[in-house]
Amino acid sequence: MKKLCMYGLIAAILLFGAACSDGSTAPPEEKPAVILEEIDEVLPNPFKGFVPWVGSVNTIYQTKLQYKTYEWRDVESQEGIFDWSAFEQNWGNIALTGRRVGFRISAVTPGSGNAYDIPDWLAAKGVALRGYSIDGHQGLAPDWDDPLFLEAHRNLLLALGARYDGDPRIAWIDIGSYGFWGEWHVYLNDTLAASQASKQIILEHYFEAFPNTPKVIAFDDDFATAYVAAHGGG
Repeated sequence: MKKLCMYGLIAAILLFGAACSDGSTAPPEEKPAVILEEIDEVLPNPFKGFVPWVGSVNTIYQTKLQYKTYEWRDVESQEGIFDWSAFEQNWGNIALTGRRVGFRISAVTPGSGNAYDIPDWLAAKGVALRGYSIDGHQGLAPDWDDPLFLEAHRNLLLALGARYDGDPRIAWIDIGSYGFWGEWHVYLNDTLAASQASKQIILEHYFEAFPNTPKVIAFDDDFATAYVAAHGGG
């Protein structure tokens, strides 16, 4: 027992001597310092700043982007027949000025002046329409869980993507289609909410149709925001 204690004492002395042989301890590791330089110029960060609506002009604030929401009923007034004229006119004019566009598809646009914003033919097929009221506007919203709605939505997105995915005029596509103004909320109208399964199907349509175009989404729905972020969107 005494021998074991002696060996332990010797080992401790040797370790202490090794640590203090030069009379000092090792200096702490220095962390790199970054000095930020203050500038007065506008930082040219991609997609930074305000984004005005398509067609608006601001001579004071020069922006590189413009934005537009399109109602589904105006894009596909007949099943399988798509009217791209509004896209081409808007985007062609924007491209001439060196700008790019972000855009969204909406299935419910309160204040649009329409009773509902899905195509008439889709309503005639039997997709349920349910009343809503928000911000002084009343109208009819589709049942987002209806298989007829989801099938028609996929066909719309695939046609849109086949024509415009990767188009250099597009800065990003806003993942819309669900909720008021395509903003992924049904504020004060909770009975209209889609199931999580249907929300995911709608999200998948965008990623299937636009693999090469940046995709963003409003942050009003936690599930959708997390899904988009996990799949490389913003």
